[in-house]
Amino acid sequence: MVEAKHDGGRLTIRVAGCGAAGPGQELEAGLVDVADRVGALGGQCRVERIQGSAVTIWGEIPCGS
Repeated sequence: MVEAKHDGGRLTIRVAGCGAAGPGQELEAGLVDVADRVGALGGQCRVERIQGSAVTIWGEIPCGS
């Protein structure tokens, strides 16, 4: 599932996986890459594991209104 919302001066994005995301270097490297890209835009990124192994990624990026 992907959700995006523009609220004033920021864009909020949520990406949720419905399947299992196993631990491993590929997953970790991909999440670091996402966080780096969001950070380069002046935003913040948060990763949560839900129900064992499913992953949800939250990002907030400042942008024009």
